[in-house]
Amino acid sequence: MTIGEALKEEQDKLGLTEEKMVQGIMSKSAYSRVIHNERNISSKALVKILFKNGIDIITFFSKIEDTYLSESSKLEKKLSCAIGEAVNNHEVDKVKLYYRIIVNSDVSSYLFFQEKIIGKKAINMS
Repeated sequence: MTIGEALKEEQDKLGLTEEKMVQGIMSKSAYSRVIHNERNISSKALVKILFKNGIDIITFFSKIEDTYLSESSKLEKKLSCAIGEAVNNHEVDKVKLYYRIIVNSDVSSYLFFQEKIIGKKAINMS
């Protein structure tokens, strides 16, 4: 989902007109181009719209993250969740597998470091 699509969805949920949604922030015509994906919106204007209308930022960004996250970030997120679940379920073989995937992948140094610690613990558990 794009930023424009997510804004339109929130606007519809709130039952607001385009004008009410962005009153005092940007023109109705500029906003209309944003929700129709014909124009980008500044981060400042986006945050103002979200705050003005009481839209939860975390929920909003979770709607759009798949559209804007890089493939490597999507992989990192998926691997982090998978290895966390495997650790919680004491599935040592899965932890080892995910650890090997991370070691051989182009992931952030933070995820690599985090999983290196978890992977070593799992290897020592077996």
